[in-house]
Amino acid sequence: MRSTIVYVQSQKLCNDFENRPNFHWFPNARDITSPEIVRKEKVQKLLFLSHLRMDKGLGETLEACRFLPEHCHLDVFGSPMSDTDFSLFDDHPSATYGGVLSPEDVPMILCESDLVLLPSYYEGEGYPGVLIEAFQCGLPVIASRWRVIPEVVTNEECGLLVEPRSASNLRAAIERLLEDPDLYRKLCEGAQRRGEYFRSGPWYNQMAASLNKLVPEKSQYN
Repeated sequence: MRSTIVYVQSQKLCNDFENRPNFHWFPNARDITSPEIVRKEKVQKLLFLSHLRMDKGLGETLEACRFLPEHCHLDVFGSPMSDTDFSLFDDHPSATYGGVLSPEDVPMILCESDLVLLPSYYEGEGYPGVLIEAFQCGLPVIASRWRVIPEVVTNEECGLLVEPRSASNLRAAIERLLEDPDLYRKLCEGAQRRGEYFRSGPWYNQMAASLNKLVPEKSQYN
């Protein structure tokens, strides 16, 4: 608390310490370089990319995607966790588990997808990296209205927010994008803008400028 500057990831944390002017917001997201941003016209390939914790919304995602039309498919990638229920994939009409992705494979998988799903209700959720990475590849998302996720996802601009733990809410949001290509294209454009907003370069430059102000100029006697 005695530090001159304290950087925190979310605006909520800044608000929690609003009486301390030394607290500053710094969204330390990791950048991703998209091989090529191709303008999407409609939703066909959906993606769930996360640790396979059930409280990341894996069960709700698989349940919501049971209704998908034949031309749509859900790809699931991520590290299995102690509570991962792989029986949910048994006889699933539209979902495939693809294993664990290496970091270098993530950009290509994102660019091959049309929509990212993350209806998380994980208690320790901060800024999910996959959402910002999706934006930087021009992909809209459907995520939960949970903790600080709404700081990342602006509803109706770069994605849609749904209630956590609600497969029916998630299903309705997916159906909405399947049936409204104009809205989908609008969210794609908004996603790309949002992704650029979180690019680390300007944020690190801002941090460097703030830190440089704390360094006293060299004395003429030194």
